[in-house]
Amino acid sequence: MNVARSKDEWLAARKKLLAKENELTRLRDALSVERRALPWMRVEKYLDLVPKGRDESGEAMNWLRRRDEYGR
Repeated sequence: MNVARSKDEWLAARKKLLAKENELTRLRDALSVERRALPWMRVEKYLDLVPKGRDESGEAMNWLRRRDEYGR
């Protein structure tokens, strides 16, 4: 339940919340760095999804991106 407070009380609470938000941002950024550092692997199953059959040229990923963009 929200209670009316003085400006000083609000400012102190806001600064406390801002500190938590900043910590969350730092944690999320660190997690993103770890995720990007994961090793890559070739995903074979998507190559079979290209409408014209198996394709090694990268068309598979282009087709998947278009499919995802248009919701198909």
